[in-house]
Amino acid sequence: MGTKKKAYLSAIIDLHDGSIASYELGHSNNQFVFKTIRKAIQTLKPDEHPLVHSDRGFQYTSKKYKEIIDEAQ
Repeated sequence: MGTKKKAYLSAIIDLHDGSIASYELGHSNNQFVFKTIRKAIQTLKPDEHPLVHSDRGFQYTSKKYKEIIDEAQ
């Protein structure tokens, strides 16, 4: 039997080839979103500057998310 907790998936998909760049599963929809983008940033090559598109949910419009994106340039 499973638990009655909600499970959340945060995934970053490369729209060029459809591959999953990074993903995280969690029971809270806050911190794991930040983990997902950090993991994706770590896979970038120095000359890559991807465009990030989201559903504009509160995590993706938060100050913390913007700081992560700005830091990665």
